[in-house]
Amino acid sequence: MNNKIIYIDLQQAIELHSWIIERTDGVNKIQDYSHLENILLQVKSEDITEFKDKLTQLVFAINESHKLIEDSKRLSIALGCYFLELNGYDYVVHYFATEMENIVVWLANKRIDRDLLAEIIESLIDEEDYSEELKLKIAIAF
Repeated sequence: MNNKIIYIDLQQAIELHSWIIERTDGVNKIQDYSHLENILLQVKSEDITEFKDKLTQLVFAINESHKLIEDSKRLSIALGCYFLELNGYDYVVHYFATEMENIVVWLANKRIDRDLLAEIIESLIDEEDYSEELKLKIAIAF
C-alpha cells in the first residue's frame, strides 16, 4: 500500500454525516464540531504510525461520541469505509461495513474494548477470515 496516508477533513466528515442522516431519517445533530475535528486530528497524529491503528482510533473515537454525535455508530462505519477507500483498501470496504455492523453496537455497549476492536480491524484488513483465536475472543465478549 501507499505509505502516504490520505486523511478525512472536517467538511468531508460533516457531509458524510448529513448523507447518513438523510437516508436514515435521523436527526442531523452534531453538538460539538470541534470534538469531531479533534478526533480527525487524533487520527492524523504522528504518535499513531500504522494505518490500521489510525483506522481503529477513528472508529473507536467516533463510536464513543454518541452523546455529541447523533448516529455515531453508523458514522463510525461510514468514516471507516471512506478512510479505507481513500487509502487504497477498496477490496475490504464491503467486508468491513458488513462485519462492523454488529461490532460497533458491541463496542458502544462495552462488550468489545479498544484492544479487541484493533485485533478485529487488523484481521479485516489483512486476512480473509478471523482466526480461530479471534473468533473465540469475539464469542467470549459477546
